Amino acid sequence: MPPELESIYIEGGLPNSQMREILRQKLIASKVNVLESQDESGAVLHILKDETIRRIASINTAGQPNEYELKYQLSYRLDDGRGQELLATRNISLLRTYRYDPNNILSNEEEEFRIKREMARAAVNQMLRQISAGMRQRSRMQNGEAPARSAADHSVSANPAP
Repeated sequence: MPPELESIYIEGGLPNSQMREILRQKLIASKVNVLESQDESGAVLHILKDETIRRIASINTAGQPNEYELKYQLSYRLDDGRGQELLATRNISLLRTYRYDPNNILSNEEEEFRIKREMARAAVNQMLRQISAGMRQRSRMQNGEAPARSAADHSVSANPAP
């Protein structure tokens, strides 16, 4: 992580969400000091949205769900702790579909939990890559260098085959 992010405070989102726990673990593994209060922070990561929406993707002939679709959305922005924006709001969106078996409800719940965790992990990885790339570009611009060319959109959608 860039030097500006040696210490970071995470604001917003649910305190015990899967995403937040994964984020915290990855930051600590990267030698980032995750702070408990904003007062001492060098940077503030604002979690603006962290939600999963489930909807029926297909139904069987009896009108029961055959498949569900999970859509995970994460929005965030980064500032320097004094309100100066380091990175503008970024959005990440992931989409997964899974089969539903009405005869095995426990297995379905376990599968959904596993998929949600995988989606949160993928979103955190994407967010950390975006932050790192954005901070490198910001540093180049401050040093008078030309910004790196990128075709990457700030919104990612993924739906691997079931």
